[in-house]
Amino acid sequence: NITNYLKREGKLLVTVDLEKNTYDLFNNNSNGLEADHIDHGTLNDLKNEISENNFIEQECKIIREISQNNLDVAFLIFQKV
Repeated sequence: NITNYLKREGKLLVTVDLEKNTYDLFNNNSNGLEADHIDHGTLNDLKNEISENNFIEQECKIIREISQNNLDVAFLIFQKV
């Protein structure tokens, strides 16, 4: 559990791939098979799970205009409480 490694008020930086123009987590595993987003959830699911583990979201930025790419990227900053 990451909370064991961060001091109080420590920062957790997270980047996650999203399916293009959605908030669905993008999964592309090593064998090239993409799983259904229901299996992996949404950006809000991820935020909620992290928040339930004593972190407060400080920032969330989504980059949607990545040229020649079929996904978007979310950058998140959480602080441990």
